Amino acid sequence: YIQFEWLGGWEYFWAIDDLALSPIPDYERILDFAYLSHYGFGLEYGRVPRGQLMSDFILGGQLRNFGGQAKTNVVMTCDVVGPLGTSVFSASETFATLNPGDTVVMEQLATLPAMLDEGIYTATLSVSSDQNGLETDLSNDTIVRTFALEDFLYSLDGIDVHGGMTTLSSIGTASFLNSSDGVFCLTNYPITQQTTVYAMDVLITAGSVPGALISASIHDSLAVIDNDDISSPIYSTTEYTLTQDDVNNGFVRIVFDSPQTLAPGPYYAGVELFSNGNTNDISVIDDVTVPQPALASVINLQTVTPPGTFTNGNAMAIRFVLDPSVGIGEADEVPGMSVFPNPTLDGQVRVTTEGAETFDLQVTNTLGEVVRTGRFTGSTIIDLSGEAAGVYTVRVSDGARSSVRLVARH
Repeated sequence: YIQFEWLGGWEYFWAIDDLALSPIPDYERILDFAYLSHYGFGLEYGRVPRGQLMSDFILGGQLRNFGGQAKTNVVMTCDVVGPLGTSVFSASETFATLNPGDTVVMEQLATLPAMLDEGIYTATLSVSSDQNGLETDLSNDTIVRTFALEDFLYSLDGIDVHGGMTTLSSIGTASFLNSSDGVFCLTNYPITQQTTVYAMDVLITAGSVPGALISASIHDSLAVIDNDDISSPIYSTTEYTLTQDDVNNGFVRIVFDSPQTLAPGPYYAGVELFSNGNTNDISVIDDVTVPQPALASVINLQTVTPPGTFTNGNAMAIRFVLDPSVGIGEADEVPGMSVFPNPTLDGQVRVTTEGAETFDLQVTNTLGEVVRTGRFTGSTIIDLSGEAAGVYTVRVSDGARSSVRLVARH
């Protein structure tokens, strides 16, 4: 028992119980963390639309030698398994020697295959060395991470995607003294290929109170970070009043008055929160499961001194909705619309509808470019054989009704 004590007007002390000395094992390697990114800069998105993928995916992690002896021929490998249970891409890096107490970092670009399915992907980072049989504890030689490819939803948070434990926090109108109204929460989204945003989803806490006001906006990231400017958004909605159904559902969907097409570049998806002086508090869920860079999610407060943008937040659940059918009710759907086969290997896709009505057909690629148009009754064939592999949007409408389907061209 060891005690440190300071004698004065008040007494403070630190106490250490059950002190023990343990020998360092000769061979003990520990994977500290793994990371996965479609974009870089330390940003790890929970859901990525396939149209925002580039040709490579960053796979990495850190390894520490906690043992007393050097390790040789150290190989770190990250293997990514797709939703069908097969390996789809991987990367590895070899280190000749890892001395006691040292760390090494793997960061490799894995080339993506031409076509990836939507769904959840599982990445496993593992390590091996010449001393495999001498390892004291093998449980810390593997780290498992997950992410999703989802064409209609872009989210920094990985809520409902994380394979293990999910850790959540929240930020809102009750989080800061004298800042109960006009609280801005913003989440960063890099756009790599032109895309159109139709709405934003915002996950809220169960303690949020109906009657709170929320508006959604899109901002140039440079304006927010460099100039603390949230007053000149690229687009903003009118204020939406939170309902009990929203609280019960755990999220708010704010549909844009008009679709917003974004050119490649960095943006923030923002929401401004009003609580009527804490009468109707509202909080946005913040996913803290995976540490993100400081500017991945930020807040802006105008009622503090000095006002400005602050790096509170980790991965606030403010999401871009890329679904063209958002806001179209079930009664406005084209009856019986289907596309098959999907995916298509030879580029031939049959589009069918029920009834004898004539519909307009439009097919666009991930850049928003129209690649096919036409009119048909009942059934038609789309020939995408001359188009590149990728995901295409098929829209069928007659002016009053409209339906959208995605088709994958392998």
